[in-house]
Amino acid sequence: MEFDNRLLSSFVNHVNNHDTLNDEEKLFLNKIWKEASKFELWNYKDLRIGAKNSLEYIMEHYPMSNNACNKIVNAISYEWR
Repeated sequence: MEFDNRLLSSFVNHVNNHDTLNDEEKLFLNKIWKEASKFELWNYKDLRIGAKNSLEYIMEHYPMSNNACNKIVNAISYEWR
């Protein structure tokens, strides 16, 4: 699956393939993924800085649990390694 001309991570593909999510929820995850993985948030030698920036971004913009935010940020960090 592609999102904005780039392949989505295996994490997003896995979540998107679950029948328990409706299309709106899948689009919501894709939107969060796109925004929280922006270059500006992750353009640092230390991935911990990018993870912190991304986590703060998600928590500031979306009403999600800390656990859900951390799972998304951890998956994004694997893409930036």
